[in-house]
Amino acid sequence: MIKAVSIITLSCLCTISLYGLGLSGISYKPDSAKIIFEQRINTASGNSRIKADAHYEYGVFLDDNGNTEEAIGHIKTALQLATQLSIDSLIAKTANHLGSIYWIEGDCPTSTQYYETALKSAEESSNLEMIAIIKMNLSGNYSTSGQNEKAIEYALAALEIRENANNINGICFDYIMLGEIFHSTGNIQKWKDYVHKAYLLKDNKQCAVVSDVVMIYNNLGRIAEAEKEFDRALACYDTIMQVSKPANYTQGMGISLLNSALIKQMQSKPGEALKLATRSEQYLGEVPYFVMATLNTKAQILKELGQYNEALDLVKENIRNENMPLYPVIKQDCLNLLYELNFVLKNYQRAYNWNDTLRTYEDKLRKEENQKNIEELETQYQTERKEQQIELLTAENQIRKQRIILFIIVSFLLVVAIIAGVLDFIKRKKRNAEKQQTLKQQLLRMQMNPHFLFNALGSIQNYMHRNETKKAAGYLNNFASLTRSILEHTTMDFISLGDEIKALENYLELEQMRTNHSFMYQFNYPDNIDVEFIELPPMLIQPFVENSVKHGLRNLNYPGLLTINFQEEDNILSVTITDNGHGIEPKQNDKSEHRSMSMEIFNKRQKILSRQLKKNIYFSVKNRKDANPEETGTCVEIRIPVKP
Repeated sequence: MIKAVSIITLSCLCTISLYGLGLSGISYKPDSAKIIFEQRINTASGNSRIKADAHYEYGVFLDDNGNTEEAIGHIKTALQLATQLSIDSLIAKTANHLGSIYWIEGDCPTSTQYYETALKSAEESSNLEMIAIIKMNLSGNYSTSGQNEKAIEYALAALEIRENANNINGICFDYIMLGEIFHSTGNIQKWKDYVHKAYLLKDNKQCAVVSDVVMIYNNLGRIAEAEKEFDRALACYDTIMQVSKPANYTQGMGISLLNSALIKQMQSKPGEALKLATRSEQYLGEVPYFVMATLNTKAQILKELGQYNEALDLVKENIRNENMPLYPVIKQDCLNLLYELNFVLKNYQRAYNWNDTLRTYEDKLRKEENQKNIEELETQYQTERKEQQIELLTAENQIRKQRIILFIIVSFLLVVAIIAGVLDFIKRKKRNAEKQQTLKQQLLRMQMNPHFLFNALGSIQNYMHRNETKKAAGYLNNFASLTRSILEHTTMDFISLGDEIKALENYLELEQMRTNHSFMYQFNYPDNIDVEFIELPPMLIQPFVENSVKHGLRNLNYPGLLTINFQEEDNILSVTITDNGHGIEPKQNDKSEHRSMSMEIFNKRQKILSRQLKKNIYFSVKNRKDANPEETGTCVEIRIPVKP
């Protein structure tokens, strides 16, 4: 009987930064990105660090856009330059990314080499967060290659670093991974303990993303299956479907169907099992592991239905798959099916040959077990982490019956074989979730700029000293409204266009007060726009308005004018911010730190929101005199997908 598919993946968490190259948040065509890259290299003037950063960032861009071969070349160049410069932090980052690329490509030995290089440099730079990331990546590689002792040593070390730093982001994934490794060695209680730890934290979005929740319920289903409670197992797999559907996590939906098919098969309902397995194919896509696991499952079901030739055709297709060497448990199932099907079809010579191949393969896998060292490592870790007395675990030195050992091997290899299939999806989801949490805090601090607050309060104080209490009270009310709206909006994903305009009006009133009404402003939008029903992400427009006031309209010898126009069509809000100020001056010596911070944070938000909305947020900044020499100032155009 084929065991239920368990889901576990490793996190190839590599630091990916495109901001220095200017590629962040905007969908560039490859040719455009190449031009930007070449310009940066040409202006590096022999600065190897700048060249290294440019090669790395461009390599990451190519990797994200599917050009893996060229990406490897640029990231290797970055690693070579970083090595020449002895910059450990850059060596760790580039080598870790190369390790993740080679892992996705299925080259585990090369991936491990780069991870080990990255770990050495991360330890030299004492970057604990990077050390934890790389050690967890190495744990996955060692687990895949059957080096269980090293796998759990690195996984426990990574988890200890994160727990000491009180870093709970994505920790459910780490718990599930450790549980799977212990399950593969036959330590069922440790497996259940770690699954329970992950289950208790599954509702905390910092601790678990959708794919982690899928892994948790998949393990709960397997626990129920091991206890022969098939209805409870089916309920867990149905929960996977309910969790995956709203997130459009197609692999989760496919896993739910395939696991349910295996339970139906165990319940002697092959007809239902075949329907579920066939349905799962439309969700699992072209991931090699899922393709081969599904074919084996269907072949097993067809065998039970007596359709031996059809089953044999599927297994033959599987055994010829070029990815078969990467998945030992799938290969073992194939060999067993080839033996059984040829035997039942009376192809006795072929059955004998396949059986001989199967037994040789099983002997090879059996030598990979090392239960004693793994349990001793776990005991040492628990002693250091909990500071409690734990009774030392003793390992069994004698080999049990052949069936028990075979079950352990099959379970272990089944756990680690799925890693390649869902790795890329988990990596991106976790990276985006972490960026969003950090970005909200950055945005709050940026919007409440201390210089702006002190200047506004100082101006209000001047009105009070001049006994202009009505003006002071009015501006103080504007200040309070602006402060309250900023604090409220920072916690919200979307606000109405009307609320955004009110916040901008309060801000501009305060800026007029501070500059003695040196400029005027106006908002324009057609009558067909209902500002209370159009929703958009908060505080996207304010950084550009602030730049116009503080840089474009500053120190004018004529009246300044700021115009903000809104136009909505097909759920796209077009915002045009126009001033008659100085315009864009290249390489301004007085560019403030606040201005660069606001634009950097806008770029980060733009990238995250574009992924969330599945539409690009576009903006452009132009000198007005480029279009009309008689005009002065700057024109900013922003196109924002909105919620109608």
